Amino acid sequence: RFVNSELFEYYYNPVSSVPLPLVADGDTCVISFAGVNSFAVKEEYSSVEGDPSVDTIVGFRVSFTITSPDLSTVNISNIHLYYPPGFLQFLFDDALGGEAVARRTCNISETACSDTFYEKNCYNKVDECVNDVMTLPRTDGDNIDGKTMGCRTLHADFASVNDKHCPHISFLPEYDVNCFLKCQETANNVLADAFHPM
Repeated sequence: RFVNSELFEYYYNPVSSVPLPLVADGDTCVISFAGVNSFAVKEEYSSVEGDPSVDTIVGFRVSFTITSPDLSTVNISNIHLYYPPGFLQFLFDDALGGEAVARRTCNISETACSDTFYEKNCYNKVDECVNDVMTLPRTDGDNIDGKTMGCRTLHADFASVNDKHCPHISFLPEYDVNCFLKCQETANNVLADAFHPM
């Protein structure tokens, strides 16, 4: 959903993702894919001078268990994404780090998440929200899961179609329906935690 949002001029895979060998550890199976993604941020949202486009390596690691004897049903327990070091900083700090992106996030908050916008954060107008969002760091280094503008940029797109994501774009801490508090404190995830040999 995010990569298909209005923020991007295009986002596609010029090369098919390559599956890596399947690994099994007890009941859990893990399959990984590697590929290349190409994208360009629309000029009106980009804070980069010149061409805001890039090609980058991307990896996926999916952990799952087979839950039916005929192998037709699986339960996916984790999906991890890999981007090279510095990529998330480039995307959310540089390419999507400006006021137009903050305003888009706040407009979504006001229209799709009015309880979060008006009651929880006590905003009267979008400019108040934009001022708060612009004070946030864009990323947490190579993470965006903490109290960052990048986390809100990502979750605003989800909140525009699913109000269960509204708490994630709140400036003030707000628990979601699953009692998770997102976009408030980074977990400081390290690539080696998700992408290690089994």
